[in-house]
Amino acid sequence: MVEIKTIGVVKNEFNDLADPFEMKKCISKIEIDKIYADGLYRLDECDEIQIIFDFHKSTSYKLRHVNYFGEDKGVFAACSPHRPGSIGVTTVKLLKIEDCILTVTGLDAINETPVVDIKPAFFSSTPLERKAADVAEMKKFPRKKLLPLIKNNDTETLLLEAGILHGHYCPGLSMGVVAGAAGMRYWQETSDGLEDIVAIVEVNSCMVDGIQFVTGCSIGNNGLIYKDFGKTAVTIAKRSTKEGIRFLLKPDFHQSLKKDNPAFTELFTQVIVNQNRDPQLVKKFKAASTEASFHLLKWPLDKLFDQKLVTADIPDYAPIRDSHICENCMESYMDIKAGNENRCLPCSGKAHHQLDGRGISLIKQIV
Repeated sequence: MVEIKTIGVVKNEFNDLADPFEMKKCISKIEIDKIYADGLYRLDECDEIQIIFDFHKSTSYKLRHVNYFGEDKGVFAACSPHRPGSIGVTTVKLLKIEDCILTVTGLDAINETPVVDIKPAFFSSTPLERKAADVAEMKKFPRKKLLPLIKNNDTETLLLEAGILHGHYCPGLSMGVVAGAAGMRYWQETSDGLEDIVAIVEVNSCMVDGIQFVTGCSIGNNGLIYKDFGKTAVTIAKRSTKEGIRFLLKPDFHQSLKKDNPAFTELFTQVIVNQNRDPQLVKKFKAASTEASFHLLKWPLDKLFDQKLVTADIPDYAPIRDSHICENCMESYMDIKAGNENRCLPCSGKAHHQLDGRGISLIKQIV
């Protein structure tokens, strides 16, 4: 029988198995037996190290299982702690070493886990090879990096990423991020852009960009349904069952926001309501808006929204339409958007609907 020596033990706040991504965000300490002290010489030169440990509480395993991301995989193709062999390996960030105690982040081993070895983390692959592996993974599951953020309710990181889409930070974007994450966690779902999850929004405001980013539901993939009610509300629903959870902004939200962020409210009135676009004033407004949006993430969910389960009115999957060529401009258009005499709407002069900051309007044309 192979004998595996224990060189130390993990110390952290997790006494039972927890979400691995949540565990990795926290600090762990690894207490090394002092007889191995010389083995730590110059380890502090490494930014990252590998911790090899024993899954000491694992008592069973399955050769096939559904992993964290909802994928069916064999145990050797996954990072499950339940394995035929009890050895686990995790690459961690080494923060410091003091008196045979290693302080690290990134460890997904629970408290009192026996440590059997430590090694410097030398990557055998090149940056291009690692990039190719990331690209391959993203091709299979484009939203994979967002899933841990949603599951762990890491709204700060989600908001930072949503800012790429929205272009700035504001309380509206924060509201969309919070509601979107809460809805996705409620259904324990990940949107793959194939309309399995739909988001029904009732206002065309900044909040919608937060919803689109977090849920993956958009106009382009037909997962976003817009109802022009003018209510700051969204329903995250399952197409298969029509079950939904609706988030409606609290009626006293603006009073609470003004109380918490008076500077933002005053600048919003000047820059957005009164359209005073003085460069210095706009600069102050952007800073106040950013501060207010990230502060909003600290609010309890029930301070932001009223929530209730609903039966959602969800249309059928989007049909595939035929295309025609306009005899005037010779451009292709969808058959249900025909004007008069084999012409598209712009060339026929017929009215069309337009969605903009005012909502949905019927625009009359003159040709």
